[in-house]
Amino acid sequence: MNVRTAIALRAARGASPVPSPSSGTPRRADIRLKIRLGEMVLASPALRAMVLDCDPFARERPAWPLRQLRDLPGDVDAAFLPSWPLAAGEAVPDVPGLWRYVPARYRRYYIDLGMGFDAYMATFSGKSRSTLKRKVRRFRDAGGGELDVREYATPEAMPEFHALARSLSEQTYQHRLMDAGMPEGDAFREELVARAAAGRARGFVLMMQGRPAAYMYCPVDDGVVAYERVGYAPELRHLSPGTVLFQHAIATLFALPGLAVFDFTEGEGEHKEFFSTGCVECADIYFLRRNLRTCVPVTAQRAAAAGSRLAAAALDALAVKPLAKRLLRRLGRAPIHSDRNGTSS
Repeated sequence: MNVRTAIALRAARGASPVPSPSSGTPRRADIRLKIRLGEMVLASPALRAMVLDCDPFARERPAWPLRQLRDLPGDVDAAFLPSWPLAAGEAVPDVPGLWRYVPARYRRYYIDLGMGFDAYMATFSGKSRSTLKRKVRRFRDAGGGELDVREYATPEAMPEFHALARSLSEQTYQHRLMDAGMPEGDAFREELVARAAAGRARGFVLMMQGRPAAYMYCPVDDGVVAYERVGYAPELRHLSPGTVLFQHAIATLFALPGLAVFDFTEGEGEHKEFFSTGCVECADIYFLRRNLRTCVPVTAQRAAAAGSRLAAAALDALAVKPLAKRLLRRLGRAPIHSDRNGTSS
């Protein structure tokens, strides 16, 4: 069963509403155009934008919002179409008076939660299932024979979840160098509490002898569970805490009613591909006005991306790329790994 069939069946059973191809009225937002050199974020200039959201997992592909693009308000610099379904080789239409910019195309991986947990586990080979069980057993044995996984779903519990997750995230090189990790501050805590009160948030923390070893935060919207923020302690890398926690979390999510899709969100990775049941081809698309506020950051982003590719090729040729990555990460003095939507071990 593919993801669109799962959502259609869920709708026929009278479950939560099927996500529409376009999520209503465009919203205004200041979006950050991250300028990266490799993994390091050098700058994040803001663009005044009109964001045109869509659901990449909807039954029908969204129509191009040409009317909204043509009527772009004069006080914004750009229209942004995040994770827009776009098949390989498909052209992005031209819009008179706007500059088309597509910095990223990627596969957006997902798990079909409508198939049932047993059927999901059957998608793995016998060797893979054995390896996953061995990782759980090894972590449990190292912790004294018990697997301590804590789940958070109520507004009263979310402050504790945030504190535990933050204690990992704040030390990461991703937090220091990549503008990623678990946000601090009252605003994000209040968002967690509000989401939990509405049944739209799940948090998981794997403990090792009373200390957090890995965390996973998943907001929930219209039956879609997002792999939003994850992190793990690198001194426990040999025990694969991220993979152990993920197995527990996904089994829990399969058992909850009204959920259709586990969304690995933007970007690719071996971890996402391994655990997924499918993917949707997507792209991040900008339609920009030609002015200094757009031309400067876009040119800088393109130059940094080109420089990163050249540097990576040179490091590969010299066979020192792993060493360079380790040195870069030490700049963050990071004792643990964390990411907004990346892989975990």
